[in-house]
Amino acid sequence: MTKALHPVPPVIAALGILGLTAYHASILGMDQGEARAAGKIPAPSSLPHSLRLHGSTPTLAWSPDGSRLAVASSFEYWGFGNVPKQLTGHTGIYVVDPAARTQWRVSTDQGYHPVWVDKNTLAWGHSPYEDGAPGLYVATLQGMNSSVRRVGTWKGVYHTGLASRGGRVVFFSGFPEDKGWVQADLKTGNLTPLTGATAKGVDSWAPPKGAMTSQCLQQAGTAKTGVTPAGAFLLETRSQNVQIPDQPFLFYNYNGSGNRASCAKTGHCGAVLPCLSPRGDRLAYVSPGGAAGTYTVTVMPVPR
Repeated sequence: MTKALHPVPPVIAALGILGLTAYHASILGMDQGEARAAGKIPAPSSLPHSLRLHGSTPTLAWSPDGSRLAVASSFEYWGFGNVPKQLTGHTGIYVVDPAARTQWRVSTDQGYHPVWVDKNTLAWGHSPYEDGAPGLYVATLQGMNSSVRRVGTWKGVYHTGLASRGGRVVFFSGFPEDKGWVQADLKTGNLTPLTGATAKGVDSWAPPKGAMTSQCLQQAGTAKTGVTPAGAFLLETRSQNVQIPDQPFLFYNYNGSGNRASCAKTGHCGAVLPCLSPRGDRLAYVSPGGAAGTYTVTVMPVPR
């Protein structure tokens, strides 16, 4: 089947309220020197699970119970030529079980901003810009197996996220339907407009206030995480500040000519933010994969 959704977001860019898109996430205001002065900053002693995936637009979402992580392995629309087609056997929506050290693909087509509707149901979007059939997709998970179905007949599905009331998905309806922000009932396929009748004049990067619930938290339990102004991960707990030695993965926009666009101009690129699990006991983050078009996802325990 297929799935898809748009790239990542602003200045700090990517993992937050839109599945990993961090519009409302805060960046910690101290650099590494200040952090050291504030207290201990030990490097984590172990990274219990990590995997390298292909793509340029990583987005993450924790399941409601914090036991599994959904990851989008996908590429930006432009800037990578035929690479996405050459990697169709590797890209898609992945589910990671860090405790069991396992991961599997739920979808073999590119998808963006996976959304946990409940602990066994995943949704994501696929736009007309990617290979495969565009639309809104839902997977019912049964262990490492899943059944995937398409909801409705829409094609322009971008920036999916969990509706604040739960059980429904919010997304930006862009080309070709151009309905603006809408809420989808996954059982009936009915859409509820959130920003009027059309997408004209509506910011596709800014969902209506209060419409979505983030599944990529920068503050949970007694932990707080983010990216410092110096461009480093930092994790704060009740007892210590933990410096993560890996560098954040940087997301960029590309124009129709395949050239990298200016972050200052688009405002929708930068470091992909780390994500705390709902209880704040696990942290997932994305770092460079060591080769073009790859990245590494790491899940580590949050020290107390």
